[in-house]
Amino acid sequence: MRSVSLVTAGHAKTVRHSAVGKLMILHVLGPGDVLDGLGHGPGSTHSAGAYAVEHCRILSWDIAEFESLSQRFPALLRNSVRLLTQRMRSLEGRVHEFATERVPQRLARVLLRLIAESGSSLASAPVELSCEELAQMAGTTLFTVSRLLCEWAAQGIIRPERSAILFENLAGLIAVAMQDTGREDMRREDSR
Repeated sequence: MRSVSLVTAGHAKTVRHSAVGKLMILHVLGPGDVLDGLGHGPGSTHSAGAYAVEHCRILSWDIAEFESLSQRFPALLRNSVRLLTQRMRSLEGRVHEFATERVPQRLARVLLRLIAESGSSLASAPVELSCEELAQMAGTTLFTVSRLLCEWAAQGIIRPERSAILFENLAGLIAVAMQDTGREDMRREDSR
């Protein structure tokens, strides 16, 4: 690792590959987000790869220079720690989702996060990721994402377009994300 990199325009995704080559998207980053390098010293290795989702501009600092600037300007160090803490909490939340939520809830939460991160209003916040990319973010298969999106389209929650997903009923998507699957499973067990 040689630099601290900041996205100044466009969007990029950070990904991690498993030992068997399975890909997981960790984050979709936009303007103002740090792509990589924070908290690392010279000679560190990358733990994730990065790819542009669309044309991007990246501002980079040499990692040793960034460390020197962080020592000279305490506010820069505080902001770096704050950003790393936010990213860690985000990943902790995702691990919790993977361990406790069913796929429909995970996918709905992925879509809600993408809407929130876009900074746009609901009407102008299409998600322009493929079903495969959404599957990588939700930890499921392409088939499952396609099936769920078709179900949600039939329910009027989303409107799939050629290269994007538009949201018709945000309350419906939130309801899917907030479903208490534990109670549903207990009710099914009680009725048997």
